[in-house]
Amino acid sequence: MIKVWGRLWEGLAKHLKRRVTSGILIGGSIVLLWWSMSYRLPLVNQEGTRLQKMFALESQVIRLRQQWSEDAAVAVRAAAKRAEGRILNGDDELAAWLKEVQDWAHESGLGVAYTIGEATSLSDALGGIKTLPVHIQVTTKEEERSYQAFLQFLRGAVESKNRVDIRKVTITGEGKAADNMGIDFRIWMRGGA
Repeated sequence: MIKVWGRLWEGLAKHLKRRVTSGILIGGSIVLLWWSMSYRLPLVNQEGTRLQKMFALESQVIRLRQQWSEDAAVAVRAAAKRAEGRILNGDDELAAWLKEVQDWAHESGLGVAYTIGEATSLSDALGGIKTLPVHIQVTTKEEERSYQAFLQFLRGAVESKNRVDIRKVTITGEGKAADNMGIDFRIWMRGGA
């Protein structure tokens, strides 16, 4: 009887060992799977997102390189140099421009008066460039061709070699003719004022 119980115990122990080993392997696999899902998967997703951003930036760089050529860079530098040349340099150039304005007006038979406002500094990155508001009042006594004279005056201001923005134009008059024109300019300049 002891032999039977001994064999039974051996069979049970062998069977139990297999079950315990299987249980440990299955449990270990479940723990490993849980750990991978909880800790490793977010890291993998984060790395995937980072790679997508990197590929997007790389394709953007390639696209920009295709669009931007050395000829384009030369053209931009030339345009910047021309723009730089159109900015008034100080009070002397402002006075010369205002004299030019008076000359345009007198050539067209117009009277002119101007008021200079306070300068506004732009970004320091632009090298000390300021904008200066200037209001010019133009008058005429000739009723028949006053409108054409005003337009000619404006054309001269727009085609000026200097950087001048027209902000507002007001033309008024009594009856059928215009006899008064107010123009608000914004002058770009460096230094002065």
